[in-house]
Amino acid sequence: MRRKLIIFFAILAICALFTPIVSAHSPVFPGNNTSLDSAYVVNDPTKSWALYTTLQPGQVQYYRFDVTQGESIYVQLYKNTEASNLGFLPSFVLMGPGLTSNGTVPANVAVPPGASNIVMQGQQPDEATYEGFGPGSFYDLGSVEVRAPATGTYYVAVYDAANGGAYGLAIGERETYTPTEYVLIPYSMFQVHLWEGQNPLVLLAPMVLVVVVGLGILVMKSDKHASLRSPFTLLGTLAGLIFIGTGAYTLVQMLLAISRSSVEPEALITLIFVLVPVILGILALRVVLQRREQTGIWPRVAIAILGLIAIFTWTGIYVGPALALLASIMPAYSSMPTQKAS
Repeated sequence: MRRKLIIFFAILAICALFTPIVSAHSPVFPGNNTSLDSAYVVNDPTKSWALYTTLQPGQVQYYRFDVTQGESIYVQLYKNTEASNLGFLPSFVLMGPGLTSNGTVPANVAVPPGASNIVMQGQQPDEATYEGFGPGSFYDLGSVEVRAPATGTYYVAVYDAANGGAYGLAIGERETYTPTEYVLIPYSMFQVHLWEGQNPLVLLAPMVLVVVVGLGILVMKSDKHASLRSPFTLLGTLAGLIFIGTGAYTLVQMLLAISRSSVEPEALITLIFVLVPVILGILALRVVLQRREQTGIWPRVAIAILGLIAIFTWTGIYVGPALALLASIMPAYSSMPTQKAS
């Protein structure tokens, strides 16, 4: 038993270490940035940020960041692939000291005193781009990449005179996370799927279905798993099913994104995020549902380690890891008295 656990955990540790390598932008959800004075401040603009928000018709939204001369400035504009968003085609203006100006800035866009500007007119591509990390899909509307000609404050203004809709703005290219950003990735990705226009109930349906069906099957086999009355086994079982449900949730998102774009090599990245939760869930169920005379230290250590790995592989939307860790300290048997046969 111990040898198997060591092998399983070694495999999962490799997966957990590989997960940050395939990381993408740090998601942010700004708001109330409709003037130069209230511009959303992007700290460390060389870091890769993804800002998700919604623009109203005729509205202009502003972003601000400080750059040192010679540093790279990278700005990319994109939008989601919802059918209701197809008529929405925003553009942006990069404004700051020393830029080589091009294009005409719309009259409703405020320009900082002394700033030059680069106008990027949004263009609707023929095909959407698949994003393996989310997973998701988006329309890339255009980007600007320049070296800062001078040290100072630069602004980005996003606008669309005719329509409103959901758009994203990527700033910076250096992919890194703070510990807090890393832990909050499951919450952030759920918010991104809502930004894509998905219904939250439908979004969670695959996970809920796995948990309900899994519990139903175990209840029907209650003669084999009478220990489901045990807090240790019940909580561990729920954790395992939620882990597997995370894989189902990601798989559905992958298929939805592919249906709106095309099959890309990045789908292999998504498969990692499908397989790791499923493996975690299967291991958790094997640990807690094995027939044993008593629950010793090893099953408790095993379910706790699985819960910790789940946190670092973004599995179980916080609930699954919490249940796994709680199961590791719960009583192994039910306090309910059993009825004697008459």
